[in-house]
Amino acid sequence: MAGVSAKHSLNLARLLRAILRRESHGYPPQESLDIVDRRTLAALLRAGGVDSGDPMALPRDLDEFLRTQSLVSNKWALRELGRRMNSEGRRR
Repeated sequence: MAGVSAKHSLNLARLLRAILRRESHGYPPQESLDIVDRRTLAALLRAGGVDSGDPMALPRDLDEFLRTQSLVSNKWALRELGRRMNSEGRRR
């Protein structure tokens, strides 16, 4: 994403993937994230808007996730991401 760090973009994509895989296949978020260290997992989840750091508290709704995450602050990039995901039929 333009104007967004590569690391933050990657982490945002990882969390989006976890949400989508849970929705489509029922996978627990921690399975999709493939992070062994609990502290690392909790830190990623907190950046993703999950204050508790609990993987099961990751929003199930992509719109809610995009609103609450703190990895990417560029509202235009987030709006475009949401629009594209919606146009591809990936959201409910």
